Amino acid sequence: MKQSRRRQQQSQAAKNFPKNIALIGLSLFFIVVLAAWTFWHRPEQGRVVKIIDGDTIILDNGEVVRYIGIDTPEVSVPATALECYGPEATEKNRELVEGQEVKLIRDIKNKDKHGRLLRYVYVQNSDIFVNLELIKGGYARTLTVYPNVSYAREIEVNATEAQRDKRGLWSAENCQLDR
Repeated sequence: MKQSRRRQQQSQAAKNFPKNIALIGLSLFFIVVLAAWTFWHRPEQGRVVKIIDGDTIILDNGEVVRYIGIDTPEVSVPATALECYGPEATEKNRELVEGQEVKLIRDIKNKDKHGRLLRYVYVQNSDIFVNLELIKGGYARTLTVYPNVSYAREIEVNATEAQRDKRGLWSAENCQLDR
């Protein structure tokens, strides 16, 4: 009787073996995916050493960072024409981040065609989300480029409010732009 029961247990174990292997494999797959996702989305850090314009900075490691989701008026004369409210946007960016430790959050696409890191930028040890601050103050317009759309809705809502409230570049008192 004991042998018969042992054979039944062995037979059942043999039947369940493929299921058990599949569960172990699936568990390992999810662990690897979770580890990769955690690595991919871990914040980077750096100190801002130079302000290029309202939406571009250089870090102490030499990396150039372009803010995701926004576009400020240009100031890079003679490469492009000086755009109205560009100097103000650049100065606001300087006030927010120059010399500051920043936390950089990547989205899906890592770099743009110019080799710049594409990031959402936060001032370290504060609640300042730089991309959003520039939008809220009317220093920038939205620039949604797929697939980097994680904060697109929040940025769009705040841009609409800035435009409605005529802040910054949306003010009639400031120069006219092709909006």
